[in-house]
Amino acid sequence: MSPPSDGPTAEVEKLREQVMRLLRVEGDLFQRNQQLDAQRSIYQSLTELGKRLQGKLGAEEIAAAAVEFALYSLNLERAVFGVRDGEALRPIAWDGYYDDDALAAVSAQRLPLADPSLAALAPEARCRLRVASDGARDELGERFWLDEYAWLPIRDHEGAPAGYLVAGNTAGKAVHHGRVVAGDSLVLALENLVDLAGAALRNARLDAALARERAQLEARVEERTREREALLSEVIQAQERRLDELSTPVLPIAENILVMPLIGEMDEQRSIRFQQAALEGAAGRGAEYVIIDITGVKTLDAAFARVLLASASALGLLGARAVITGVSPQVAVMLVELDARLDRLVTCGTLQRGISYAMTRAGRRATRSA
Repeated sequence: MSPPSDGPTAEVEKLREQVMRLLRVEGDLFQRNQQLDAQRSIYQSLTELGKRLQGKLGAEEIAAAAVEFALYSLNLERAVFGVRDGEALRPIAWDGYYDDDALAAVSAQRLPLADPSLAALAPEARCRLRVASDGARDELGERFWLDEYAWLPIRDHEGAPAGYLVAGNTAGKAVHHGRVVAGDSLVLALENLVDLAGAALRNARLDAALARERAQLEARVEERTREREALLSEVIQAQERRLDELSTPVLPIAENILVMPLIGEMDEQRSIRFQQAALEGAAGRGAEYVIIDITGVKTLDAAFARVLLASASALGLLGARAVITGVSPQVAVMLVELDARLDRLVTCGTLQRGISYAMTRAGRRATRSA
């Protein structure tokens, strides 16, 4: 009997090797598809974040959005976003698995721009990586409590430092999070994130500067408007005073005789101004006679008639006699109907007669005094 042939065994081994190779290829393809799906998800999230950052956001809102993306879209353990404050960088947003001590230390960080830990970062560098295999924490790692991290500077439109994003993991929890590895899609996503956040931050600062300039301009316009309104008010008041003087003129025709010709409508305001002008004029000039000519008054109602009578009485208290001229029959009837005391009220039909009366009486008094 002949020995068994090795043919079937060799064929089986060959098939087994082909199956294993196919399984490895399939596993590699599955893993690659997972990576592509993860990258697609990341860049979809980046796209959505970019749209969000195009809105009118402040620096704190931009920083919070960047930190949120690093933690929840890239699955990093900790992230801190800082901005320039004078000659230092200070954090304005942070999140992640920090205990109380670490959180207090991170939130209080102020990195001078001349800090040695930043000096090694070239001006044109987009990212500084610290991977887990580098050993013990370096100075930046100590500051932010990170064993592996990506430090990404944010620059203004002139290339000067404007802020930073630092994100990474501690050694104990790194296996549960996205890893910081040179050339990995996670690092590329962080770089794109900083590009978006940096542009949004620059736009926010430009908007803030424009808002300040607009506020200053509006304040200057408001101040100029107030000044112009104040000046206009002064002019109006001066015109009103001048109109008052013209509408109720007090004309001295002799040393102790004043004439007040009234023209037009005598409403409440003009009546008040007339009374004030009559009393102030008589008191100021020591007048003995004040001739009030109402020839030009269009209509004389009971209210103004009462003002006339009250003014005559007040002038008497000041030592002056009121002489009312231009009294028409209708006015005479109205004065009687008002039951006015006419014993101290002198009335004349015309201004000329009123002046003659006052001049004659004043002359007689002057003769008796002499």
